[in-house]
Amino acid sequence: MKFDSSMHLHVGYYENGMDVEAIGYTIQDKDTWVFFFESNQELPFPYEWFHTFGYKIFTINADNISYEIGCKRFEEWLKENNMIECT
Repeated sequence: MKFDSSMHLHVGYYENGMDVEAIGYTIQDKDTWVFFFESNQELPFPYEWFHTFGYKIFTINADNISYEIGCKRFEEWLKENNMIECT
């Protein structure tokens, strides 16, 4: 994967005393955002670790996305992986 260095998006979850973040990068010449989570805790399969970026946690197929959309998808990922409680 080769990323477009001019396009990235920081997203986060800051509720209930939590402060966790991920960062998304666009793949060069594609309408795809790849999000990575760098954490001290080891994530189980199927999350692949990329030395420079962290764990690849999800992708969003879109030319451009908003902070709100990125944060919403990150929150869904946190819930799916039991890192935060579903409400």
